[in-house]
Amino acid sequence: MNYKKLNKNIKKVWLIYSLIYSLILLSSLIFIKTYIYKYFKNYYSYYNFFIFIIFIICILIILILPSFKYLRYRYLIKQNKLEFVKGILFIKTVIIPFKKIQYVLIKKDPINNIFGLASIKIFTINKHYLIQGLTKNEIEKIYKYIECSLNLKERVDTEFE
Repeated sequence: MNYKKLNKNIKKVWLIYSLIYSLILLSSLIFIKTYIYKYFKNYYSYYNFFIFIIFIICILIILILPSFKYLRYRYLIKQNKLEFVKGILFIKTVIIPFKKIQYVLIKKDPINNIFGLASIKIFTINKHYLIQGLTKNEIEKIYKYIECSLNLKERVDTEFE
């Protein structure tokens, strides 16, 4: 099978999101640290060590996670189904028959928009699936495959117009 990889810019997007989440986590821990010092002076050194360990873990996540995620994440469009593979430690292959798709949502957020990327969220009867890091052309191609397969008359409203 000839799977397609995501756009390389998705690694930058994931890096930025990891950085934002890590900064929020570390700033909240440092904020809590100021209040712990008042009430738990005996345990203050343990808390500093805990913050240091969390900081090292965050740095590792920021530097390593996007690359591993990019290596595993891929998708494939066939005549009557959409397949994608994702995961880092546990690899998950999802096969979505076009006839099971009920709704398609195209999402663009500010960070993805900077890199010219978007995500497509595909809804079935009881689940939804998100494929990230696609360009406008790739999303339109996926939508056209779904549209042709289902002979849809309505066009999904996208945020590209």
